Amino acid sequence: MNHPFTTSERSERATRAERGVRGPRERACKGVRGTKSPGQRMFLVGAIALTAIVAGASAGVSQDGPPSGSSSRSVWDGVYTKEQAARGKELYAAECMACHGESLEGSGPANPLVGPVFTANWDGVSMGAMVDRTKASMPMSKPGSLSRQQIADVLAFVLSENKFPAGEAELPRQAELLTQIGFLATKPGAF
Repeated sequence: MNHPFTTSERSERATRAERGVRGPRERACKGVRGTKSPGQRMFLVGAIALTAIVAGASAGVSQDGPPSGSSSRSVWDGVYTKEQAARGKELYAAECMACHGESLEGSGPANPLVGPVFTANWDGVSMGAMVDRTKASMPMSKPGSLSRQQIADVLAFVLSENKFPAGEAELPRQAELLTQIGFLATKPGAF
């Protein structure tokens, strides 16, 4: 049987265990449960450490949006058109109204899509993350059945109902473009 410790290490461990003393490997693995051997625990501890190092190196990068400090757009910059919002209104009536209500107020398990609860829930999230989450979970009766373009259109309608300004270009459906647009509950520079 292959053992993760040499014979002398096993003997030393047994002696420490009898005395109730933990060695460096045991201290490093303390609290890491659900693994089968100390060697596997050490691997897990190393993997966690590596993850922490990588996370520290990319601390300036948001998971939901563009890198911190970059010039990105927000929903306050007119990221959808009135025509797109009109298409979205039709889709909303067909696919969303039954749960979210005629005036987007939400009911039961369906959250409101207008007002302070909605804007606070999505504040700081990229439109890319919003489209992805919507695609994965909506409509409740058949998640994933709407195309990215249909979801972008519905979100254009939701933005219009939340009084975000319309612009000259449609809200895109491509993830790489949507991640550059942030959802901000309050207009930058407004107090």
